[in-house]
Amino acid sequence: MVTQGSGSTNANESIKSGLKSGGEQSKLVEKKGEMTVGEKKEKAEFFNDSEWAKIRGKFNVDPDFLNGFSFKNLSEGGGKGGSRMTRTNGGKFLIKEMSAGDHQALLERTKDFVAIMLQDDTLIVTFFAHFKIKNSVFVAMANALPSGIKWTYLFDLKGCRDDKAMAMEGKKVPAVHKRCFSCLQCWYCCDMESCSCCSCYSEERATYYKGKTVAFECPFSFTSKQVAHLQKLIKNDTERLNKLEVMDYSLILAYRDEELQSVKNGEISEETKELLRTSKFVCVLGNKVRIYFMGIIDFLQDWNIKKDIARCIKACAPHPLSTVPPPLYAEQFNRLGERMKGDAEDFKILEDKKESDVLGSIEVKLKEEAEKQPAAVDAEKGEPAILEGGTAVGGAIPIVDNDEPQQAAADEAKNKGSGGGASNKDNKESKEKGEESEGQRQSKDAVDKLGAEDTPMDNVPIGSTPRASELPVE
Repeated sequence: MVTQGSGSTNANESIKSGLKSGGEQSKLVEKKGEMTVGEKKEKAEFFNDSEWAKIRGKFNVDPDFLNGFSFKNLSEGGGKGGSRMTRTNGGKFLIKEMSAGDHQALLERTKDFVAIMLQDDTLIVTFFAHFKIKNSVFVAMANALPSGIKWTYLFDLKGCRDDKAMAMEGKKVPAVHKRCFSCLQCWYCCDMESCSCCSCYSEERATYYKGKTVAFECPFSFTSKQVAHLQKLIKNDTERLNKLEVMDYSLILAYRDEELQSVKNGEISEETKELLRTSKFVCVLGNKVRIYFMGIIDFLQDWNIKKDIARCIKACAPHPLSTVPPPLYAEQFNRLGERMKGDAEDFKILEDKKESDVLGSIEVKLKEEAEKQPAAVDAEKGEPAILEGGTAVGGAIPIVDNDEPQQAAADEAKNKGSGGGASNKDNKESKEKGEESEGQRQSKDAVDKLGAEDTPMDNVPIGSTPRASELPVE
């Protein structure tokens, strides 16, 4: 989804030059294009398509990627704006209808956004085309989240009191915006748990408000390395968006929890395997494997007179507000990084050489397991015991945990090989006849015994070997 890069300087320089031009980019409008849109393959007017073609080229997007959807399937996306959208190519792309304000904002900043989206160090969702058909304007963008997934939690985060949960504990949370206002009571008077006097207070509203509270307050667990990477990405993007003088953008963040033991045993669905393959942020938290997806969306809102009036109306609402000028909005949004905690462990996989698909047979290994849980031996069977957590499994030869048995065998071999079992004369006679002396045979037996105890790494049980490879965070 995102990879680490070093192109932020070039992107920021492009932003500065674009702003100095005084909106000259709005003149760079091309109303011709060879691509068609929709299942009927209709001709459309494309805006600044020579710029968006750079993005399609980088990500190897097929020219007919806009043909896999029907305009009949357009429906409201669920946000306050009520913009219609649909999916194409199995949910890989979103086709979203644009308001007049968003359309103009994108026209004025096309080159700036293209410069940002061509970089690797960004969470900003990628656009691929900007077009008009039948008096409606649309943008084709990457879907920040895999389609059709039942998320454990799904959040829309702004770093303010407008944060909300869209799914909690695997269940969708419908948005219920209606609320009562009173000068004699608090702004969210009908969200108080003790309030039952208001007809607009419903169970659905209570659930929605609870989700808003959770979304605004809850921490997010990652590894310490992932936290540092994400904080850098968020900081870079807020600086870029602030320079473009936009606000009201969101971090859409979703995660799916899977049982650690089920993942270790490979008892997971193909859907989960695909999530593990494609996510850049996977970690282990307690007995769960947590799989994250995220992206920054809705970044085309200008600060205008309507927003200024809305800010005055919400003066008494709980702070921090979302309706604030771009510099303050960026400052609030950047604080989302402070809620990311490095209290999770690395997720690692081990490849079964017999499987062409790495995730067809996987086991998770935490950093400390190799040191804290050496393989044990079943005294009766002489085989590795199965430890809790699957540290040693199967019938492979156990690892020798100390040097005492090896040293004893070596000493025995040395003593017997030096004449402890046969005289020098016997050894000489045996050598002349091409036969092994008794001492040589005893020494060889001791070495064979030593070799049996000293297990080669290729025979180490999967749960014990340190040959784990971390999922890449590009």
